[in-house]
Amino acid sequence: LLLLMAYLAAILIIDGAALPRFNRFSIAFDAKMLLPVGFILTSTFEDIRKLHKILIVTNILFICSILAFSALGIGTNVYGGTSGFKVGYFTFSAIYIGSFLIIILPNIVADTNGKWKKFLLLAMGCVTFIILVLSVRRTSVALVLMGLGVFVFQYRNHISKIAGYAIAAVLGLVLLFPLYQDTLFKQMESRARIFGKSGALVRVEDEMRWIETQAVWSERIGGHDFTTLMLGDHLFDSVGRYSRYVDRDRPLHLDFNILLHGAGLMALFLWALFYFRLFHQFVRQRLPLQIPQEKMLITTYFAILIPHVFLVFSGGMLTLTFNLISFLYLGAILGLFRHRRQQMESASEKSKGFIRNLKGNGGWARVSGSASQQ
Repeated sequence: LLLLMAYLAAILIIDGAALPRFNRFSIAFDAKMLLPVGFILTSTFEDIRKLHKILIVTNILFICSILAFSALGIGTNVYGGTSGFKVGYFTFSAIYIGSFLIIILPNIVADTNGKWKKFLLLAMGCVTFIILVLSVRRTSVALVLMGLGVFVFQYRNHISKIAGYAIAAVLGLVLLFPLYQDTLFKQMESRARIFGKSGALVRVEDEMRWIETQAVWSERIGGHDFTTLMLGDHLFDSVGRYSRYVDRDRPLHLDFNILLHGAGLMALFLWALFYFRLFHQFVRQRLPLQIPQEKMLITTYFAILIPHVFLVFSGGMLTLTFNLISFLYLGAILGLFRHRRQQMESASEKSKGFIRNLKGNGGWARVSGSASQQ
């Protein structure tokens, strides 16, 4: 991570970048610096529980904010229309925070005692999911399904219990449907460029993200400038540079397009290496399962990380909110398993040292002789 940050910072300095480009750089990496923060500060399950309490409060504030913005008409709706659904000072990408709060929710529910507390947490999750649906952001819903799919796969031997939670969640969505159906239908109508007249999705070639990908890669790979291919140019400054293909004022959205355009194949390699290290580091830290909480944390780790990798192909690097939560939680899980590994290795070394002392001092003979006399 530090190597990637240093590389991109060096490109911006050499390029004489203006302050707005450094601001985008800061947004891209400030949240990821919470990964080592969570790693250092977390050593026990009690630390994880404290983090859960913070996330519950965050989720409640997220719900209250969206409800207040919509009720007071604060902010705009990027799809236009008269649905009344407003996100205030969130952007529609920042609403991904709700997706990751839902992904972490199974771990919070499993670590909570009391049926009513579990019920309230599930109700909170249902309301959060409704907000994601009303945003008409396919990616936000896909992230939830992807993350929860990891839990279903990992706990497939408990399918009856999973089915019970799923039925309860669906029942909650159905019961609340009259409250949000009008807003949902208006939102879907407003996003007419994505949903055709019959409600079917338009061809993927018509999507701006696919068009920008074709434009960036054809220009970089098909070009004759090897230096630009490897190091890029105009990092975090793509507005208007592909106006032949997309809207003039539209910046690049996809993470790998942003990096290839601005910092070349070298940045893509370092970005891929960063996510590989997140997988590899966890494999190094994990231990043989001793208690159920460990299996749940392992599942949660991959339920967060896999959707994050997916977001590279959708665009999320320049969004601060959900990255803050997810990287802090990933770091916390890594820190907990690091600490537990150190405890086990320390206990193992003490046991080996005790055995060596017994052998060196003839302790085994004394112990066996004492036992035979008894």
